[in-house]
Amino acid sequence: MTIGSIIAIIASALSICVAVTTLIVFFSNRKAKVKNEGIDEGKTQASLDVIKLQNESLLQGNHAIQSQLVDQNTRLAKMEQTVTDAHLSEIPKQIAALETSLKSAHKRIDNIERIKK
Repeated sequence: MTIGSIIAIIASALSICVAVTTLIVFFSNRKAKVKNEGIDEGKTQASLDVIKLQNESLLQGNHAIQSQLVDQNTRLAKMEQTVTDAHLSEIPKQIAALETSLKSAHKRIDNIERIKK
């Protein structure tokens, strides 16, 4: 064997070692990259799940509030109808008529008392 062939064999061996090392590093990095992408996707999915739960909770709270508002509106409508049916707006007129009638009655009573004296 000559020195040239020994150098060629050593160069070939080094090339094979570099190729094997490159493949090992490539597959190792690829595995780490896939693992990191999986971790990131898991974190994103967990965050989305938390947001989804919070939205559902808010929606339930909104539905409860909306239901209470509907109940309050129903009660208010009933009370407004009761007030309308009671003709409360006519009460001041009726009080004024009663006061007038009462004054008239007092005058008549006073006249009757004067006549008796």
